[in-house]
Amino acid sequence: MKMRRLIKALFSRKKKNAAAIYLSRFDTIDKMIREKLIGIDVKECYVAIDLSVHLLYKDDDRKYAAFFDTLRAFINYHRGYMDLPMLQPEERINFCVNFRREIRFDLENEEFYDEPRVEYIPWLVGFCQSGTVVYDVYEQGKK
Repeated sequence: MKMRRLIKALFSRKKKNAAAIYLSRFDTIDKMIREKLIGIDVKECYVAIDLSVHLLYKDDDRKYAAFFDTLRAFINYHRGYMDLPMLQPEERINFCVNFRREIRFDLENEEFYDEPRVEYIPWLVGFCQSGTVVYDVYEQGKK
């Protein structure tokens, strides 16, 4: 009996706590927010993503869906603090992929800026729902 437990303990898969895994991933999300690579509206379930982050995930749909799964958990964590209902997997998370452009000088006025002016240009819009990420090119005025 002892031998069976010993072998089972050695060769069985270790069970990981899902909450601990998600909480460890929140550090990455917090860092992305501090670096202004993503912005999250917790109430409206809207995420603004920098183009550099999109380029990391665009070639692998499974990784992109896993990224949004982590974002969903992050949103639910903060919605819990706000006494808002949890976001279910079948509910949408809308997002926009933006290109960040820094303007350091004005050619027309021949003026240099002390602090660069930042302009965000939307490139893609989409949503994540039920583990599927769908996006398309942003067109002004199109819904």
